[in-house]
Amino acid sequence: MRTCYRCNLDFPEPDMAVGKNTCKSCEALIKREWRRDNGDHYRAYHKEYRKKYSQEHPGEYASMMALYRATASPEKVALHKLAHDKVYRAKLQKRPCAVCGALDVVHAHHEDYSEPLKVVWLCPYCHSRLHNEGGN
Repeated sequence: MRTCYRCNLDFPEPDMAVGKNTCKSCEALIKREWRRDNGDHYRAYHKEYRKKYSQEHPGEYASMMALYRATASPEKVALHKLAHDKVYRAKLQKRPCAVCGALDVVHAHHEDYSEPLKVVWLCPYCHSRLHNEGGN
């Protein structure tokens, strides 16, 4: 167990940020605050990165997104964009997985598409298990 210097809670080693003295949740918050305070720099960096990546891997990202848009319903694509935007702008906060409590990577699962900001946060494993078991 290690103590996060920011929230002063004890966490097992896997829930701590690699090479840091913070938990993964606090580290994500630190990064969000940095992006908020340095948004212009952040957007310029990622714009340049995407440009360079697309030159090194022509068509790869575009074809992945085209495949997603073609196979998903327009409603799902719109909800995905909305949830991503709200998380990016810190209007919607990611939570631990509702099933297993994992903190690192979580997906926003919409149980009701008419309520786009009402989401259940699930880790990739629990999210795929829910869909494979016939959940919406």
